[in-house]
Amino acid sequence: MKKQDIQTNAPKQPSVGVTSALNTRDPYHTDVIYPGDSVAEHKKLEFGTHVVTRDEMKQQNENL
Repeated sequence: MKKQDIQTNAPKQPSVGVTSALNTRDPYHTDVIYPGDSVAEHKKLEFGTHVVTRDEMKQQNENL
């Protein structure tokens, strides 16, 4: 059998993760979640928070 090289974002050391994306009415029909997805989502949330905070601080400074 020939070994296939497949590119992946999966870490070399396996780990256990938790997701809140489980649909309790149909637990076997969920989105596929890959390792690292939660990190990417967290980075997006951090960036969004930074943008909102920057705009709010600008507004506060203009109100002075």
